[in-house]
Amino acid sequence: MINLSRIILIDHHAHSLLTDFSQLDAIGFRQAFSESNSLSMLQAHAQHSIHYMHMLHELSEYLDVEEDEEQILEMRSRLGKTDYVQMLFDDASIGASIIDAGFRKDDMHSLQSFSEICARPMYQCIRIEAVIESAMSSADSFKEMYENFEQELTSSAGLKTVAFKTIAAYRGGLQIDSVEKPAAQSDFAEWKYATTDKKRPRIFRGPLYHYLLNEAFGIAAQMNVPVQIHSGLGDADADLRDANPWCFRSVLESRKFSKVNFVFLHCYPYVREAALLASLYNNVYMDLSLALTLISTQAGSLFADALAAAPSTKILVATDGHSVPETYWYASHSARRGLASVLSYLIGNGFTNEEQAMSIADRLFHKNAQDLYRLSDF
Repeated sequence: MINLSRIILIDHHAHSLLTDFSQLDAIGFRQAFSESNSLSMLQAHAQHSIHYMHMLHELSEYLDVEEDEEQILEMRSRLGKTDYVQMLFDDASIGASIIDAGFRKDDMHSLQSFSEICARPMYQCIRIEAVIESAMSSADSFKEMYENFEQELTSSAGLKTVAFKTIAAYRGGLQIDSVEKPAAQSDFAEWKYATTDKKRPRIFRGPLYHYLLNEAFGIAAQMNVPVQIHSGLGDADADLRDANPWCFRSVLESRKFSKVNFVFLHCYPYVREAALLASLYNNVYMDLSLALTLISTQAGSLFADALAAAPSTKILVATDGHSVPETYWYASHSARRGLASVLSYLIGNGFTNEEQAMSIADRLFHKNAQDLYRLSDF
């Protein structure tokens, strides 16, 4: 089988680490490998998922301890946090990451802190919904809100911003409406009237939300940064029927956004749909990210479906790593196993040769990310 173990990964879709990741109990650790928010699921069932059992097996071999959850947790709690993270990232050949810091921000290491812990380049992906909610909570008028929104999206503070991201799939679906400004202004007034306790609002489907999403896509075009789009699995609250990448086609058909590169994330169970979109539209890309962990037994099949339709220049590898360093590590190795099996099959059946297969792997693991996000400094 073709060996992809040492190809450097630019992890174009990931999150930060929990500040207390090394001291998590079994429930906290399992939660990083599950989409369920149910305590009873995490107590009685999550540990019996094949992907979790396999991760523990692989981790026990790597750490040279017995294949026992309790012993693994005890071992990782005794290792130095920085050394442990760098050890896992080195073993997973992760060379750089693009980080969305909008996920559980209060519990996570800052981007700068995470970059220092990992000792490798980090870039910033701005979550549009976090910016909308921040702008809404700090403004008394639509004009002030929009100015705050625009300022936060275009600010050059902190790590270099190379992408925006939307979680619209989990906030009402990927069918994005075209909204005129007066409708958004009216909706803002209703939001402010309903929000009397000064708590940060949670934006969801409606005129204001979709108006600002469309505005963000326009700003992305001006800044020449791609927009990442969660699709398929990824949130326990999501209605998967509305998280199909095909629901986003009205935006893709709009000439207004023809210069914006859109990257569908996760995609499962809609990998074929995403791959078809990537084969139709010049500005559509895709990855498998979270599916490489939660559906790791099918990693090869996922890559086969993606490569069957989408050009290899349109597919990226990512971990969607978050919370604990093992998520990045396991997803990276899952990607390598899955892609190696598919490429070996393609070589064995005459669809490609070994030189072409290695070139495909290079594209998926880092070259596509370098080109798409213009990472000339990596």
